[in-house]
This record gives sequence, structure tokens and C-alpha cells, in this order.
Amino acid sequence: MTPQPGYPPPAMQPQSMPTPTTSSTTSGGGGLFGGLAGSLGHVLVLLGLLLSFFGVAQAQFRATGASAANAELKRASELIDMDMRAAEEDAKESKDDSFKPSEKREELEKKYKLKELRRDAVEASAGASGLRLHYILDAAGRVLMIVALLALAAYSEGARQKAYIVALAIVLLASLSGVGLRVEVHPLSAKVSS
Repeated sequence: MTPQPGYPPPAMQPQSMPTPTTSSTTSGGGGLFGGLAGSLGHVLVLLGLLLSFFGVAQAQFRATGASAANAELKRASELIDMDMRAAEEDAKESKDDSFKPSEKREELEKKYKLKELRRDAVEASAGASGLRLHYILDAAGRVLMIVALLALAAYSEGARQKAYIVALAIVLLASLSGVGLRVEVHPLSAKVSS
């Protein structure tokens, strides 16, 4: 018996169903983030981590420089005060009437280069507190990580997808809380009396 044309009806004929291939589901088969779901996504996560690290490290580096300049200024002012006391005691012991404290202080300020140290401390503090590059670097790094982790999580399966979702949740919570941006630069704490 040979099947007749039109029998069985078209609704009852077996149809082949397209099966998804592994390449279209795991390696970015399209969509909004499809191109980021492979090794490019991993590179973007690493680049985001580096940008965030350099943002915070740059701010810490500038804050450390400002603290060092302030410490140097404070040390010089304390040395000037010690030398002034010693000079005043020597003048009292020798009963020297020609001793002038203002001239001695100016001489000591030149010796310890106090004006240059003040300028360096002010410039370092202004540079550390005025520059906001670390915020830009950190934000760009976090955005890169969020986008890449979102793409990697969307196009993975199983345990790998769960790991990407956990990493994405950590980055999102850290971004919302502002972890890593607590860089404070204190104003000049060393005061030099004249």
C-alpha cells in the first residue's frame, strides 16, 4: 500500500523541530549581550577589576603623598620651635641683648625651607582632594564588570551560571554601597606660628 497524495493530512505529518545548538546558547548566539558571552566577557571582567583597583589605588597614592607632605611640614615646624627655644635659652644664659627672636625665626625657616614645605603640603592636599579621577575609574570598572557578568550569566548554564549570578550580585551590592571609595584627605594639620 502506497500512501496517497494528501494523505495523511498536513497537520498529522511529522515535522522536524529545530534543535538549539550548543554554540548558540553558550558562546553568545545573538541578542543584546551575545557577543560578550565568551572570552570577551572574561576580558571585560578583568579590565573592570583593574580599572576599579587603579581608581582606588590612585586615590590612596595621592592621599599618602598629602599625608607625607603634611608630616614633613609638621616635622620642620617642630624643629624650628625646638631651635627657637634653644636659642632663647642661650641668649638668656649669655645675657645677649642683641638677640632678636623674629630674625632668628626667619633664619630657621630659611634653613629648614619652611615656605617650600608649606607649598608642597598645600599642593599635595589640593591635588588629593580636588581630583576625582578615582571615582571615574572605579565607576567605569564596575560598569564593565556588571555588563560582562550579566552577559556571561545570561548565556551560561548550570553551576557556571550560578557562579556568574553570585559574582554579579556581589558587584552590584558593592556598587550600591560604595565600598572602596572611602578616601579622605585631611587639611593641613601642621601649624607654624610666626
